[in-house]
Amino acid sequence: MSETIDCSELSHLLELLYEGVEKYGLWQEFLERFNEMCKARDASLMMVNPGLDNVLYILFTDTRPEVSSDYIDGSLRAAALINEIPCPVPSTITELISEERYLNSVLYRQYFQPVGVRHMLMQDIRRTGDFVMRLTVKRSEDQPPFGDREKHIFDLIVPHLRRALTLRSHHYENQYRRILFEDTINRMRVGYILLDRKLRIVELNDVAQEFLQNRVGLASSRGVLKLAEHARSDEFESLLAALIEEENHRLPHDGTIGCRIDNEIGEPLLNIAMRPIHEIQQVAHGPVVLLYLCDFSPETKLIEADLLREIFGFTRSEAKLAALLAMGESSAEAAEKLHVSINTVRTHLRGIYHKLGTHKQYKLVSILNRSVARFL
Repeated sequence: MSETIDCSELSHLLELLYEGVEKYGLWQEFLERFNEMCKARDASLMMVNPGLDNVLYILFTDTRPEVSSDYIDGSLRAAALINEIPCPVPSTITELISEERYLNSVLYRQYFQPVGVRHMLMQDIRRTGDFVMRLTVKRSEDQPPFGDREKHIFDLIVPHLRRALTLRSHHYENQYRRILFEDTINRMRVGYILLDRKLRIVELNDVAQEFLQNRVGLASSRGVLKLAEHARSDEFESLLAALIEEENHRLPHDGTIGCRIDNEIGEPLLNIAMRPIHEIQQVAHGPVVLLYLCDFSPETKLIEADLLREIFGFTRSEAKLAALLAMGESSAEAAEKLHVSINTVRTHLRGIYHKLGTHKQYKLVSILNRSVARFL
């Protein structure tokens, strides 16, 4: 091989690639450094549907004004002749099709030649029946064709790129799940706190943060969870200490345990469920206990009546009444708030019972509060 590959440059390239799993912008920098390493004119990483000429994802380093969106769309349509050809190993364009066919193609004559592109080296990162993800570098007419050195760079980088794509996919799947979980649990007014072995807070959601800031039963001091001033609990600290001790000695535990925290005069502040989380003990200072927290305040968020209409087929009046009943209002209280008579409420209530398949108000409240409308 006529030219060696700089190990420090390769190391930096891989750093950008793996850091880009979570930081999107670093993949653009990775592509630019990859382009420099291959001594190319420009580089691109794109995912296309060859049959539909549909771009699903694209990164490229060529930012000249003539490379417009129309140019990219047109060149991709013209590139169908090579995108449809599997390219499992680093290959030049003339290794995929004949040089004569390439030089007479629409791709070269209408898109590459006018901007001075002559040579291409490419490899499929992934190929399925629906899409192709391909890494490509290009050189101009006054540059030499790509050779063994650049193919060796592809050989070194592409396995890592495939792995990084898998990690990126898992990262975003986990992010979506996390967003969905946190959004749902926040709407339910449930807090959660992850604690390490020394009761240090590893993570918490918005509701738990609100409880701690307002010192509703619990507080934090230098990141360590503790009972708030004027809060009382005969069980909380002992149960939590027992869970931590069991985790320290890897002892089995039956599952979730619960307790509550009161104020000084015995009024309830928080109800708490806690359980060990053996399955995610990956690091020495990672979380070992999960706490779920709920306060005793009444539900204050009214379910949207329009959603109840769409989900259960209520009339407009029935939906407004159902939303109030779900918050624990009595029929008389609902009548007063809706400015209707109690007889009118009873009439609407019969319709609600019929559509929910129950004749018990407590079941009605349970159904409504377990419906998706409560979480939207």
